Amino acid sequence: MAHNFFNLVRNSIGEMTYQGNKNSITVDYDESLNEEEQDRAFDEQIKWNDNRIGIPILFNYYHGLELFMKGLLQERGISFGTNHNLEELYQWLKTNEEMYTPKLLSAIKNQVYNSDNSIPFFEVNQLKPKDFYIAFKYPVSSNGKTFKYHMIRGKEQESLQVYQKIQVGIDELIRLLVEWNLKRNEN
Repeated sequence: MAHNFFNLVRNSIGEMTYQGNKNSITVDYDESLNEEEQDRAFDEQIKWNDNRIGIPILFNYYHGLELFMKGLLQERGISFGTNHNLEELYQWLKTNEEMYTPKLLSAIKNQVYNSDNSIPFFEVNQLKPKDFYIAFKYPVSSNGKTFKYHMIRGKEQESLQVYQKIQVGIDELIRLLVEWNLKRNEN
């Protein structure tokens, strides 16, 4: 299942990149189109902008990471319950590190602890990626704190780079998973 979420994220970031993640654009007025048709034409040009899809991308990315780790645990017969905490899932993998390659564990750790991606949302909101389940699902924390999303939306190339790093991270996880699986099957 992780692969499905990762594909959605990678494809969405690909479209965001293709369209340039523009925050503002100008379009020529077309007299032959009514106002609704003009709005649809405009929407078509910005539908992959991070203002529209950035938060769902991040939610799906971290949910995919959760499922990725659960799949590794399940593959080895390790029970994890209904836990959504990325750090705890990583610690279960780490506890059984002899079952996985060091490169795979290192790549997962970088994603779980925001080491390589440097997603500024977490720092600004004093959160960790393990809090993704709430932070990208609700605009307010359980204690009433309103989340700030300005650093991951509407900054065109700056925020696009954040999403592209996620895409690179996914590609690395998938590559290392394939390597791990090939090595495992050789033994």
